[in-house]
Amino acid sequence: MVLLQCLLHLLADFYGGRGEARTVFVVYGLAGLPEVFLIPIGVLTTLISPSAAAGVNTLGSLIVLIWGVILLTIGLREAHRLSTGRALAVIFTPVLAVIVLAVITMVGLMSAMSAFMPPSW
Repeated sequence: MVLLQCLLHLLADFYGGRGEARTVFVVYGLAGLPEVFLIPIGVLTTLISPSAAAGVNTLGSLIVLIWGVILLTIGLREAHRLSTGRALAVIFTPVLAVIVLAVITMVGLMSAMSAFMPPSW
């Protein structure tokens, strides 16, 4: 977690922000606070309807994720004096980097595995 917070501060500086790392730690902590609501939702749905618990918990997790991203965007925007677009870029740059690395890894693994396949001619 601390590594991600440091990365967010570094990216905010890279995108032209002027803020402190301490503020990013506070913003990140406050943006994660809505996850507390997942606990009673999970318990109540399990007690009321165990068959519907998975769907309700998934929907609740998605809503809390969107809420957290909105809070993190607003917090980074205000803490580093960035525009909303740049704050979103700070948040989604690590996500896009992980996706690109995953695709490169999968392509590399597939090409390495194809070397072990016998030719089909």
